[in-house]
Amino acid sequence: MFLWTNEAIQHTRLLDLTPVVCLVSITIVRSFILTPAWGPRALSPWAEGGIKIVPANIKELLTARGLAYWAMDDGYKDRGNFRFATESFSRDDVLLLLEVLKENLDCSLNTVQSTQYRIYVKTNSMVQFRALISPYFFPSMLYKLQ
Repeated sequence: MFLWTNEAIQHTRLLDLTPVVCLVSITIVRSFILTPAWGPRALSPWAEGGIKIVPANIKELLTARGLAYWAMDDGYKDRGNFRFATESFSRDDVLLLLEVLKENLDCSLNTVQSTQYRIYVKTNSMVQFRALISPYFFPSMLYKLQ
């Protein structure tokens, strides 16, 4: 879950806050993301029967800023690649996320266990990935991109 640091609070003074549902590894929480493009349509439930889902229209919802916040929250650098912890999503939902990311980045799917999957941005796309999301990263989180 994304924690609101003093750094994040300072950024909120510059932008309007829009409540949205975030992708997080443990639970679905309502949070405030500084991404006006997400808007109220993102408030539709992201859980069915207590199971986390990815909305079918994630392509319309996911912005560079949203991707950056997701990366700060559930991402980490691993041997030159960048991985997103997506183990709590179904395979179909991870494939949907992967499809959206593949439009701009060289990404792949990694099976962690028989029913758990991680998305990773490959080394050859890291320059493009950093350029896309680093403007939205808090300075204290930039270590994840180095």
